[in-house]
Amino acid sequence: MLRLRYFVPVLILFFLGYVSEIKSQEGNTEANVKAVLVYKFTKFLHWPENADRDTFKIGVLGDAEIASALKIITHEQLIKKKPAKIEELNPSTPLKSYNIIFLSQKSTMDIKNVLQKIQGEPVLLIGDKEGFGEKGAGINLIKQDGKIKFEINLSSLRENGIESNTQFINLASVLYD
Repeated sequence: MLRLRYFVPVLILFFLGYVSEIKSQEGNTEANVKAVLVYKFTKFLHWPENADRDTFKIGVLGDAEIASALKIITHEQLIKKKPAKIEELNPSTPLKSYNIIFLSQKSTMDIKNVLQKIQGEPVLLIGDKEGFGEKGAGINLIKQDGKIKFEINLSSLRENGIESNTQFINLASVLYD
């Protein structure tokens, strides 16, 4: 019984780790792959109870294609038992009411400004630019060997009250603490 308890999460995480390769082979765009990963990450992360909101909000800064793909993926889906709401954001948008902020490499907004706006709040910052993981993004999507992989900044997750399980953390290509 104990083996089965750990086998299912490991199998799910194995699938998550290779979803980018599978999707790329099917001819989907990089934006679609990133959107799928953002959605899948929600299944392995836990927000604090005080982050209780009526909807699960994901805001996207600087990439309409990723926002559009997320809208399609989450249409009529629940995330953490709440309806998903995806919004394209601009630099003047208040960010504290979101569960996830996706900061695209295409955004004109600086990562330092985003981190200041969400400091101490239960908001996960996900980026897709070299160096974002080291600079404080909770998760950063990177391209390695033609595949999209991810980095995790453990101290950023802790500071924002977001928890993850060990199996998920072990799938990261790079860990910052």
